[in-house]
Amino acid sequence: MKKYTQLSKEERVRIFEGKKQHKTITAIAVDLGRNKATISREIKRNSDVIGYLYPEEAHYKTEKRKARHGSKVRRIEGFFSYLLEKLDLYWSPIEIVGRWNKGNPTKTITPEAVYAFVYSKEGKQLELYKKLTKKKRKRGIVRKQKQPKISESKNPIANRPIEANLRLEVGHLEGDLIFNKGSMSANVLVLIDCKSRFVFLIKNDSKESRPIMEMIQKIVPFAQTITFDNGTEFSEFKMLEKYGITVHFCNPHSPWQKGSVENANNLLRQFLSLVGMPYNLINQKKLNEIAHTLNHTPRKILNFLTPAEVFYHHFNQNYKNVALHI
Repeated sequence: MKKYTQLSKEERVRIFEGKKQHKTITAIAVDLGRNKATISREIKRNSDVIGYLYPEEAHYKTEKRKARHGSKVRRIEGFFSYLLEKLDLYWSPIEIVGRWNKGNPTKTITPEAVYAFVYSKEGKQLELYKKLTKKKRKRGIVRKQKQPKISESKNPIANRPIEANLRLEVGHLEGDLIFNKGSMSANVLVLIDCKSRFVFLIKNDSKESRPIMEMIQKIVPFAQTITFDNGTEFSEFKMLEKYGITVHFCNPHSPWQKGSVENANNLLRQFLSLVGMPYNLINQKKLNEIAHTLNHTPRKILNFLTPAEVFYHHFNQNYKNVALHI
């Protein structure tokens, strides 16, 4: 079956000429090699009380109708270029829309409209999905969860204080270690403050627990609590408790209980994949750059403030270079 295509401006000129010559709709359709219904619809849609419009005006009216029914990403003045700019900064569609709507209350757009555009024919041609966190060609694929390695904990997550559970104050963190399984590549220690979502990324050359604990104490001396999964890399957690940091562990097989750091892990993997190098080639300077970008990206959960804005405001002093003293 031949695929239908929109009438071109040249075809509208020929329709106009055919009407001037008092040709029937059937004759015009035969001349153009078009279906009779297509010609009839075109004449009805683009006629006024005098008759069929001049080709230029008929074409203009058609293009205007198409734009009105096209993606809102294209229809809203300035948003398409804004979208591309922020996707290059690794902002999510929700963060992009939230920040845009704050500054443009009369030209708002929804995250779903952006996702629809990303996965539209045009969006796929532009490969916009590659700029999303998970870079999926299609929506709806669930990521596998890591399996815990420690079955018991002396201080379970059920004992975590309400200030941590409700994210009432800065200083309650979640931590994880991500690495390539079966390789000698470097590990990346991820720490995130639950209230502000301020993230710290630290390169680690092994999975031994003691140096990991020493690094944590050095980087986040302000921490009150830290929540880990049951990985053996956190077995020396008592070292942190000597510095007044209370450690909690998720229940077995429940990494979702530390959802903030799991989300940060996804974002970090996106960056490492985009720069196209294995972990053993990632240096601390690169991790600091990634952390800086994440900490200055607006979040929906923070009412589209950035983690840095929330974190700095809490301390009311300059912590802007805290992640650089690693």
